[in-house]
Amino acid sequence: MAGCEDVPRRTCIPILHTRGTHFEVGLDIGRTFQANIETFMSTNDHLNNVLVEKYQSAKVRRIYEKLLHNATETFPHFVDELKGISQGARVPFFKVFLMHVDDVISSICGKEPYGGMLGSTTICCDQENKLPEEKSPNVINIQIICEALNLNPDVIQSSKRSKRAFEIRTAQTLRIEFRRILKIENLQHLTSLTRLFLDNNFIEEITGLECLIHLTWLDLSFNCIRQIQGLNYLDKLEVLALFGNQITAIENIDHLRALKVLRIGKNQITDRKTNIIYLRRLPALKTLSVKDNPFCEEPHWQDFIMAMLPNLMYLECNAISKAKRDAASLQHQGEVFKVKNQEDIAMTENQKAADKVSAEQRHKASFVTALRGEWLICSILKRNEDEELLLAKLLGSCGQTEELSLLAAKFRTQIVEIGDNLYNVGLEELKTRDSEVHMFEECVSLARKMAQDRSIQELELYMADKDKIVDELYDLAGVLENKEAEEITDMQREEAERVRERFSCRTRKVWDKIMSLEVILVNQTEKVLGEFEAEMTKNLTFFIQSAKDLFTAARDADTRHYRRLSELVEASEEEQFQKEDPIFANDHQLSQLAATLHDGHQEFLLEEEAKLQIAVQKWKDDFLARFMKKERKRNRERILELNHFIDTMKQEEEEEIDILPPLQLNLEDD
Repeated sequence: MAGCEDVPRRTCIPILHTRGTHFEVGLDIGRTFQANIETFMSTNDHLNNVLVEKYQSAKVRRIYEKLLHNATETFPHFVDELKGISQGARVPFFKVFLMHVDDVISSICGKEPYGGMLGSTTICCDQENKLPEEKSPNVINIQIICEALNLNPDVIQSSKRSKRAFEIRTAQTLRIEFRRILKIENLQHLTSLTRLFLDNNFIEEITGLECLIHLTWLDLSFNCIRQIQGLNYLDKLEVLALFGNQITAIENIDHLRALKVLRIGKNQITDRKTNIIYLRRLPALKTLSVKDNPFCEEPHWQDFIMAMLPNLMYLECNAISKAKRDAASLQHQGEVFKVKNQEDIAMTENQKAADKVSAEQRHKASFVTALRGEWLICSILKRNEDEELLLAKLLGSCGQTEELSLLAAKFRTQIVEIGDNLYNVGLEELKTRDSEVHMFEECVSLARKMAQDRSIQELELYMADKDKIVDELYDLAGVLENKEAEEITDMQREEAERVRERFSCRTRKVWDKIMSLEVILVNQTEKVLGEFEAEMTKNLTFFIQSAKDLFTAARDADTRHYRRLSELVEASEEEQFQKEDPIFANDHQLSQLAATLHDGHQEFLLEEEAKLQIAVQKWKDDFLARFMKKERKRNRERILELNHFIDTMKQEEEEEIDILPPLQLNLEDD
């Protein structure tokens, strides 16, 4: 038999066929290669004499704990795999993690790992995003959701169903991986979710995420997605993983202003320039992974990314040094300058368009958009346009063209001035109204926040008292655990009942307190609403009166114009009557036309005044109705939320009290 001797490390890649979660895969790796791993770790000088020795110090231990916490938060699958390897190979986890951390730090610093240690494992998955024929697809249903959250999907009792619904509604992390899911659906009840993992499925389209507005982490890696869409409501998203799909373009994510990490490698993106420049719209982006896309075969693609994305800190898991960034910026400075210039031009144009839209919206909200000077006079003259033209023609035939033009110009000037005054009064009213609405909404928000803060304080006090009571229950249960019923004294029974009653009373007390805070909030809101309505009515009444005065001035101006026009018409009619001009249909045709115009002008101004009053009243009624509808909805949701919460507290109370053995008080006389 050959003697033992050191065998140099082989450079081949061992192949292990396995399946399961990341932890289970790591466990299989550890068990299969246990001897190799144990031998390597026990004989590696750098690991045992340097890393482990430093690990013993308090300072390095704190750094280690911080690194482990960050890795668990950022790369949970990676840590799960390492834990599986550690358990499978029966080696200390801290050594496995130290080895990998040393490997990562060496790579970032551009150095070779010490002692020939290569920490990171590589798992090759034989998965081409095709559904195996022998496997049927799955849908996301209550069964899968409960399994992912470690809940029982088959509960029957209503109290337990209520508790399960509460836990689903308040769940913050959901992992549904390797489940052959084809479509994202049935997640509408998980409204508190912040982290969603749907990687390694067969999802073809991003849908069904509209209710997950608190999501900060979304992993859809290794699916069949062809287009980025369906993320419109995920404004809080910070991490988006789309690695290993079939995406051809980076799009529809420029609204994700909080996005810090984007992993979109191993897709089908070919246009490097367009897609990387698009990422400049993400101000918070710090980490990017795009490797294994077709455009990565082009030379200097990493330099182009570093030059175009100056805020990027990590590219393909490697920190970007200042020297590398400066060199890349110098290499692509012409393209960077051109892109910045185009962005500045687009920003200016967008700002102009936004200002125009904002002005139009403000004008529309001021009730007087159609009453602005030129618009008002044009609307008045168009009311009886044919009669206006006929009167001008007839008076022109009488040689009164110049006098009519002077009269019309004066009338036009007066109406335009009144219309501009109406418009300015409307804008001033809008400014006052917006200020009142803003103040009202701030008062309501402040009252809600104060009520919420006080509710939180009450709950914190309740939880502190509950912990003390539960400790007493456990202490008492420990004393009574092994005693028979006849061995339990009356004093112990009374003590148990007192603790139970204290628990129940404390639960009722916190419920009563929180509900009283809600009642106070409702009363405060009603009071603020009443004050707001009174002030708003006062302001709108003042505005309507000001508008009425201006409409009256416009009608007076039209009346004066009609009188002067009538004088001109009478003189022309007398002259033409003497000439017996056949162009006139009758002796009083000019007077009739002038009267028709005057009546039309007056009627139009009265109609516009009435429309303005109706619009003002409608805005007020609609605003109050919308607020009351939202308030009623909020109150209903709040009461339901509190009821669910108190049901959960009572359920927990019953479960905690159940730790005591059955206590039957001795009711017989001594």
